[in-house]
Amino acid sequence: MINITTKTIILLFMLSAAVFSLEAQDNSIESHSNIFEYKDTAAPFSSLKKLLNRPNIIESHINPEEIDELKVLDTLFDIHAIFNIPISKLINLVVDLENEQNVFPGMIYTKDLNPSESLWSPHLQEVKASFKLGILEQDYDYIFYKVPELRKDGSFLIKWNLYKSIDGKFDYSFGSWYMKEIIIQGRTYTYVRNYTHYGIVNYPPYVLLGMKLGGKKGNKSFFEALKKAAE
Repeated sequence: MINITTKTIILLFMLSAAVFSLEAQDNSIESHSNIFEYKDTAAPFSSLKKLLNRPNIIESHINPEEIDELKVLDTLFDIHAIFNIPISKLINLVVDLENEQNVFPGMIYTKDLNPSESLWSPHLQEVKASFKLGILEQDYDYIFYKVPELRKDGSFLIKWNLYKSIDGKFDYSFGSWYMKEIIIQGRTYTYVRNYTHYGIVNYPPYVLLGMKLGGKKGNKSFFEALKKAAE
């Protein structure tokens, strides 16, 4: 027969193991790479008219490269716009990781892998996306590590890096949404900036062609979709 002391030791051991298991799960997220690329300031612009509901390219490149004998399509887009929409409506859309497939083109599945975590905690998000050029199609399946920040000046940033490329088609991926209220001639608008930088591995030739032909338009369409969903 097991005495009371032995039972107590077993119980404490089981509780310790459970706590350790939970901490290990949390740390697997928290200890993920703290290397990010993002933009968290408003880029210079000459007038409200040029950016109001009109996404503009700040910087972009689509460069085929070879990294350690690996063929990589290094792609970067930095785009901004101004919307006459409350910042809260726009923020709500990009922190709702379960439903981004209902907002942004090309996304066919999105899943918040830590739905029980606080909204302002880091989250893992699985995304399945599809790139099409005519009848040709390339699918991608990956997990982002996303970190949202609501800042003291009222601005908002959500940044991400690549936690895992499930299908092995990405070498790296970074990005961010940055939003801030601005006042122009007494009226309040929301400045929005989207930055993405990623490397596609061993891509078929039509992906490079498609990015060259429609990459800028495709990335601008994210702004149009965001605006439409917030209205």
